[in-house]
Amino acid sequence: MHPRHGRFRSFLLAALRNFLSHQRERADARKRGGGVAPLPLAAADRSAAAKSDPTGLESPEVAYDRQWARMVLEHAQQSLRAEYSAAGRSADFRLLADYLPGGEPRCSQAEVALRLGTTVSAVKSEVHRLRLRYGQYLRAEIAATVTDPAEVDAEIRHLLALFARPPHPYLAT
Repeated sequence: MHPRHGRFRSFLLAALRNFLSHQRERADARKRGGGVAPLPLAAADRSAAAKSDPTGLESPEVAYDRQWARMVLEHAQQSLRAEYSAAGRSADFRLLADYLPGGEPRCSQAEVALRLGTTVSAVKSEVHRLRLRYGQYLRAEIAATVTDPAEVDAEIRHLLALFARPPHPYLAT
């Protein structure tokens, strides 16, 4: 064997690895929303992302996935807000949006009922319908980012896992 042949084989192997790596990146891009016009990210979102990992120990991949998840959640909420607005219920949405997953209610359901001029039972029902509708919008957002509809549930589980509190790296075994 001539030494130059080994170099050519190494070159071909490296070229194949690069090609396969780029193919995986393209597939992941489609899976994570490639081909869809990006939504502008506000500066507040960037500062929230920095606050999510103040230690700076989060890997770039996890940080990217978290930002993607925030964008998907926000877009689902914007769609729901637009639905309420189209029905002339923007004020209702502002009061009820705090009860969506990830929100922190500023007032009790009894206070919301007083402000809306309805009963607590009606508010509970409306919150339930709001969460169901939010779930439908979220599922639709995720379905738009995957190639196979069977992947939607796995993506939802992945999205939820991104916001589960990870163990401290120094305490992990």
